[in-house]
Amino acid sequence: MSGTRRPPQARDRMLGLHLRQHRVERGLTLEAAAEQACMSSATMSRTESGKRHVTAEDVAALLALYRVAPERRTQLVSAARGGYRPIWWTERAPGWPPDILGVCTANAHAVTEFALNAIPHVLQTRRYGLGHLRACAAADLDAAWAAREELRGARELLEQTFFLHESALQTPYGGPGAFGEQLHHLRVATERGIGVRLVRAGVPLGSLNHGWAMMEYPDSPPMVYVELQEGGLFLHEPAIGGYRADLARLREVACTIQETRAHFARLAAHI
Repeated sequence: MSGTRRPPQARDRMLGLHLRQHRVERGLTLEAAAEQACMSSATMSRTESGKRHVTAEDVAALLALYRVAPERRTQLVSAARGGYRPIWWTERAPGWPPDILGVCTANAHAVTEFALNAIPHVLQTRRYGLGHLRACAAADLDAAWAAREELRGARELLEQTFFLHESALQTPYGGPGAFGEQLHHLRVATERGIGVRLVRAGVPLGSLNHGWAMMEYPDSPPMVYVELQEGGLFLHEPAIGGYRADLARLREVACTIQETRAHFARLAAHI
């Protein structure tokens, strides 16, 4: 399990989570599993944390060690095949983590998000968030909200910046009262040091026609996540080049944090 490797991707972080779960279910410590797999404990740790690009051979060997059922083994080995891909699709399907985004966020040091149609998930208050989930026809509101809370927790200690398009403030999900609470929460977030910057309607945005989140890592290249209805796209180099340009554009045209805070106050005053 050595040799030249590509940088880790979203699928490596997802596979690492599953490998750890199967090791724990087998009752093996990380050190014991590493010894039996002829790996160092450090390499095993990086594999499970998604900090290392893992091959199909790595996955197959570890799953055999953990005596995982053939059907499940085939599923995970298939996910590991294909080598490095600049675009990786993940769907919401039984047997996979409900929020791979949270797993990918865990090892990031900074997250930048552009929101176009609604307040970003991790900044939502409960009443506004449940209203948004109802509008999105979420099948299980409690589970969907719990996933957003989990993502919020994963990001809590990270450097976070949000570029919030004015159109995201047009729909008062949850009703006027819930929207007023949400605006107050956003103002408090800016006072706590979270970077929230408004992008006014009418500002030319070019290719900025959907929301996305960029995660930056201390030891590997960044990745971008684009949420879709039935899953999401994780983008890696070189596919994130356009998003780098979009981010530079946002930094130029967005309101300052102080201007953004004042805008939230004006909106709240008219509710």
